[in-house]
Amino acid sequence: RVDAGVLRVAVAGLVGYHAGLWSRFGVRGGVWCGWVVAGEGADVVRVVDAGGVGVAGEGEFLEARAGEAQASLDLERGPLLRVVLFERGARGQLLLLVVHHLVVDTVSWRVLLEDLSAAYEQAERGEVVALGAGTSSFGQWSARLAGLAGSGELAGEEGYWRGVAAAGGGVVPRDLGGVNSVASTRGVRVVLGEGETSRLLREVPGAYQTQVNDVLLTALGVVLAGWARSAAVVVDLEGHGREDVGAGVDVSRTVGWFTCVFPVVLGGAADGDLGAALRRMKEYLRAVPRRGLGYGVLRYLAGAAVGVDPAVSFNYMGQFDRVAGAAGARFRLTGRQLGAGRSGQGQRSHLIEINARVGADGCLVMVWTYSAQVHHEATVAGLARRYLEVLGELIEHCCAPGAGGYTPSDFPLAGLDQAGLDAIAQRFGSATRTADTGGRP
Repeated sequence: RVDAGVLRVAVAGLVGYHAGLWSRFGVRGGVWCGWVVAGEGADVVRVVDAGGVGVAGEGEFLEARAGEAQASLDLERGPLLRVVLFERGARGQLLLLVVHHLVVDTVSWRVLLEDLSAAYEQAERGEVVALGAGTSSFGQWSARLAGLAGSGELAGEEGYWRGVAAAGGGVVPRDLGGVNSVASTRGVRVVLGEGETSRLLREVPGAYQTQVNDVLLTALGVVLAGWARSAAVVVDLEGHGREDVGAGVDVSRTVGWFTCVFPVVLGGAADGDLGAALRRMKEYLRAVPRRGLGYGVLRYLAGAAVGVDPAVSFNYMGQFDRVAGAAGARFRLTGRQLGAGRSGQGQRSHLIEINARVGADGCLVMVWTYSAQVHHEATVAGLARRYLEVLGELIEHCCAPGAGGYTPSDFPLAGLDQAGLDAIAQRFGSATRTADTGGRP
C-alpha cells in the first residue's frame, strides 16, 4: 500500500525536479510555440474512493474517472500531468499516472517511475526529496537543434532525404474512402510466443550481427510490399531521438518527448531469400545519417524540401519491463490502460500505426492501429497474422545451422562490399562464427 500523504510529497518532489513537466503550449501569431513556466503550482494528485463500487461496476467507474483525468490536461494553462490514487478497499490500490505525450516519451516513463519510487521512499522516511544531479534540460537540447538547423552542418544530408522522398514506393491499399479520424480508431493485437520471442532476442542477432529492429523491419517490408504489390514501401520509423547532438548536451535522464520520426524504404524478399533481405535492411539502417535525427531538423527547423508523409508508421519500444518496470517493489506495472488517451475529434497521422514491445511476460506484443472508416478489421488482422508468419520464418532461418554471415558495416574500415565479403566467405569458409562466441569473430 501507499500512503496518500506521502504520495503527495513524493509527487511534488518529482514534479519540482523535472522542469519539462512545467511546459506549456499554445498558438502565438499563428504558430504553435512551447515554453516552460516557473514551476507547476497545481496539486496534481487526486484520491478517489472506489471501495463502495461493486466488482461488476468497477470497470466502468474507473474508466470514467480516468477519462476525466485524461481530458483535464490543459496545454496552455496546465497542468500536463495527473496522478490518481484509486482506493478500492479489499481489492487494493491502483495508481494512475497521466502525462501528456508532448512532455513524455517511453524513456521518460522509465525515468519517472524510478524517480517516483525513490522520492516515495525518501518521503516515507521523512527525508527531503532529493533526486540527485540532473541531465541537460529540454531547452538546452532544443537550442542545440536550432543551432544545427542554422549552421549548415546538415546540408550534406539533404540529398539523402530527398532520395528517400523520391523513392516513392507502393501505395497502401484502402478498403473504404472514409475519414482517418481518432474516433474511428481500432486495433488488432497479436502476440509472438515467449519461446519465439526469446529466440528473436537472444539467438537471431548473432546470425548476421543484427539488432532486433533490423529483423522486425525486414518482416514488415515483406508483408507491406506484398500487400501493395510493389518492390518497396516507404514507412515512417520512430526512434528514441536521444542522439548525440554535441558536447555538453546529455538528455539520457531528461523527461520530455525526444522521439524522432523519419522515413525508411522497406523492400520485399526477392525470390523469397529472407537472409538477403535481412542483410539489405541491416545495411540500409546503418547508412541512415544520425539515426534519422537530421530529417526532422531539416524539414521542420531548416525548411528544407525533404518532406514525405508515409501511410504507415512503425515503432519498436524495446523490452518494456526494462524500460518502465525498474521501479522497485513499491510500484508494479499492471499492463492496463484507463481512459481515452486522445480526443476523438483529432485526425490520425497515418493510416496504419504499428507499435511493438516485449512485455513483462517475455512475449513480443504488436498492436496494429487503423481507422474503421478506411480499412476493414479482416484486412488488418490478415496483415498482422501474415507478419507473425514471416517473422517466424526469419527466426527459423537465422537459427538454422550454417545460416548467417557478415555485411560491409561489420568492417567499416575495410572498404568491402557485400560481393567481396561473400567471396571471402566462400574461399575461406565461415569457421570464424561459433556458437560459443554468439557470432562474434
